[in-house]
Amino acid sequence: MSDTIFEVIHHRLLEWPSLYPEGELDLVAELVQIQGQIVVSASIGSSHADQELPYHDHATGKTDQRRVGNFINALTGQGILRDGQLLNIFFPELLKFCLTPSDRAYHQNVQTLITFLRKIKEEKLAEIKSGKVGIDLFSIMLDEGGDVYSLIKDEQLADQTMFDDICFIYLAAVSTTQVTVNNLMKYVHMDEYKPVREKLQTEVDTFLAFKAWDAQGNEANH
Repeated sequence: MSDTIFEVIHHRLLEWPSLYPEGELDLVAELVQIQGQIVVSASIGSSHADQELPYHDHATGKTDQRRVGNFINALTGQGILRDGQLLNIFFPELLKFCLTPSDRAYHQNVQTLITFLRKIKEEKLAEIKSGKVGIDLFSIMLDEGGDVYSLIKDEQLADQTMFDDICFIYLAAVSTTQVTVNNLMKYVHMDEYKPVREKLQTEVDTFLAFKAWDAQGNEANH
């Protein structure tokens, strides 16, 4: 997990000069973006963190390209709103039908994600077969449990099961990475934990396979 976090942060930092040539950036937006990329990397692999998928927004009627993390976040919100509609609350048996334009937009986006996940699954199974197991949670699950989805005869049910599993993996990655990053930032920067700061900074440096510099060109590695 720590290796993934440092890899994602390092990759994003290297993009800053081209993304912000004027030297000004929205740090909060960047931290949100980095956190999203970390979660995707921990869930399905860092090679997919920057990949974009076409997301159909029913409210605007437009389809735009969104990074996987942003796509999943928007889709999750869309699903929550759909489940919370009075029609579906009073008649939950209708959830399996796409009755409204917003339902059809949601279904379209779900199918886009499922198609993407199918492709990733086949790639990871091929890697596992060749002896290369990724460190992301999806790879670990496929390595330890095998392709359980192929055992489900109903293709639609198999796809839905995989979709649900990825959602749980994504939520697990959100919780785990947030705790890891928040604890790291807390112990490294707060004076209250000064006795352990040097020890922790030394441990952090063991994960850095690169040199870091500040704006003046001075090496920033501790």
